[in-house]
Amino acid sequence: MQSSLREIVEKLIEVERRRQLKGTYIREQIDDMIHYLKPEGYTGKVGAVDSGFLVEEYGGFILQVVRSTGGVFEYEDSRLTSVTYIPSPMPEPEIITNAGIDMEKEDVHPFITLNRLTSELKRMQDIIKYSPDATFLDGSVVPQIVDKPHSEDLLPLYKRVVSLFTSLYEITLFAGIVKDTRGRRLGRFLEGEGVDVPSGSDVSWLNYVLNHYEYTTPISYSEEPEKHATLKDLGEYAKNIYVFYLRPAPFDR
Repeated sequence: MQSSLREIVEKLIEVERRRQLKGTYIREQIDDMIHYLKPEGYTGKVGAVDSGFLVEEYGGFILQVVRSTGGVFEYEDSRLTSVTYIPSPMPEPEIITNAGIDMEKEDVHPFITLNRLTSELKRMQDIIKYSPDATFLDGSVVPQIVDKPHSEDLLPLYKRVVSLFTSLYEITLFAGIVKDTRGRRLGRFLEGEGVDVPSGSDVSWLNYVLNHYEYTTPISYSEEPEKHATLKDLGEYAKNIYVFYLRPAPFDR
């Protein structure tokens, strides 16, 4: 077993070595797309929303418990001076079931995710009443393809989430923080520009491209939003969704 583990470690070291060499090459190719974010003192306030949930299934009956909370964080010269929790640090959870909704197996995931998003986006509506400079959501700022239901019975829930997203686009600046994304949007964009990038998620090779405090030029979330499965439902806002990568810490991976 020890020899097998040694082989695995040696293979991982070799994979990472090749990625490191590739990262050096890619950085030379996209140097004009890399920017340095100079740390500066910040005075103001930002909002943030997150949630947690539990799900149990009982022979087709789904019981979901969701709790979302928000915070408004005030800073003076980058020093945190106060935090306001909305509605509280530990709000009462919501209890949700699929009673009365006929669902196929593939709709279980959309049902769970759309309920979570509904709770978070409604909480964000409460947050922006405090006029933060920006608000952050833990996750994407658009519905994902896997979130779109097949069942007609779930379409009202999906449309509700779309409506919440678009209403927020109208009145505030907010960003989604995706920490462990498997996205390949930047890689596909660079391939279109003639840059040879490794297969796999963007972060797997960006780890050897970006340095601390560096970020990539924002690019559109989709090349053809009008043909995207969920972006096309966002109307005029679809073309204003952008994605970029930021390395906020030296050892973030």
